[in-house]
Amino acid sequence: MNCSDHNNCTEDICNGTGCIHLYKNCDDDNACTAEHCDGLSGTCQYTEVICDDQNNCTEEYCNSTLGCIHLPKDCDDNNTCTEEYCNSLSGICEYTQVKCDDQDKCTEDHCDAILGCWFTKITNCTTTTTGGGNNNGTEPAPRENPVGSLAGFWNLFKVLEGLMGEKAEDVSISVVSSVGVFSVLGIIILCVLSIFLLLRAHPPKADGKYVAL
Repeated sequence: MNCSDHNNCTEDICNGTGCIHLYKNCDDDNACTAEHCDGLSGTCQYTEVICDDQNNCTEEYCNSTLGCIHLPKDCDDNNTCTEEYCNSLSGICEYTQVKCDDQDKCTEDHCDAILGCWFTKITNCTTTTTGGGNNNGTEPAPRENPVGSLAGFWNLFKVLEGLMGEKAEDVSISVVSSVGVFSVLGIIILCVLSIFLLLRAHPPKADGKYVAL
């Protein structure tokens, strides 16, 4: 019995019950090739598999067992102070500097290529939160005014008591210089000081009367 189907890519056999036409097996067990049988010659032919996924930011290759593999492009520059990404249009790796701002005005911000962000405290820096101002709520530590409160007046008189061994003129000069203000407050303090020194220099007599100047 003639079992030919006139197809060069089949194997025609007769098994006793009839004709069987088996398609020629061209599998080369390679996932990276596409195989087919040429109908004219009856021979197996192989073409390489193209693994291009049309993505500029992937690297593709073919594994003979697994087939096409697509991996994200490695843009790591081993620098923790940069953020890296792949430009999908150009396929080029691009890098931007990491911002190490910790939102603390009293620290200096640094970036180490290995360790990443780190911060150092600024000496003698104090932050205070206020409702206004032109420095984003950050101000230096307030300096106390020696004559700006009742406690300041008390401290002023303590200074006077400590200086009473000096001449009145020296005391006046020292205190006025420390006040350092030419204002109504300064004038008032100067008057009080003058009365204080006057009473110290000319205390009242035993009968309560003052010595005539």
